[in-house]
Amino acid sequence: MRYDADGLVPCVVQDAAGGEVLMVAYADREALAATLAIGEAHFWSRSRRELWRKGATSGNVLRVLAARLDCDHDTVLLTGPTGVGKSYLACALGNFAARQGHTVLYLRAPRLFEMLLQSKADGSHLRMLTRLAKVQLLVLDDLFLTPLDDPQRNDLLEIIEDRYQKTPTVITSQCPIKDWHAIIGEPTVADSILDRLLHHAYKIELKGESIRKTKK
Repeated sequence: MRYDADGLVPCVVQDAAGGEVLMVAYADREALAATLAIGEAHFWSRSRRELWRKGATSGNVLRVLAARLDCDHDTVLLTGPTGVGKSYLACALGNFAARQGHTVLYLRAPRLFEMLLQSKADGSHLRMLTRLAKVQLLVLDDLFLTPLDDPQRNDLLEIIEDRYQKTPTVITSQCPIKDWHAIIGEPTVADSILDRLLHHAYKIELKGESIRKTKK
């Protein structure tokens, strides 16, 4: 596991029963050690510059049943309705990777497919696929908003295949994973894409009201 320049790593806290994301925070080595030692979540407060135990004053302690460290090249799949923070969390992961010196590319899926279509017209399609394969963290936002056509699903298969078990990918989608096969369309291609996407993937479903509504 790699820490950033400030000695911190991002932590995503999920409910053990339903998988709902409860909070996103940062921890240093001391916080992780304390969490593992007593089974209660500890974090590092970047505003107060101190170690803190969740619930120390409120009583809402977070008891840790399992801690998973992402040290490989797994995919992160963030799903949930619009406005619940999928893009925010995906960008936070991208920001952390960039601060560690990794190359990061963020693209909304509709824009990605537009760029790929244009690259076929100007002869740069293979170069673009190579770029997408080599970037150390690829963030695809709003994937599967609409059904894919034949060129789109073939391009997506190439991208996923090139990155599979080599470099991590973060994907956000409003549609639940169970609907992805139908959205991709052609069954054989859909099977190939989802077999690679779901293998060793971290699946995080966000729930709740739109953050945009609460800020009005």
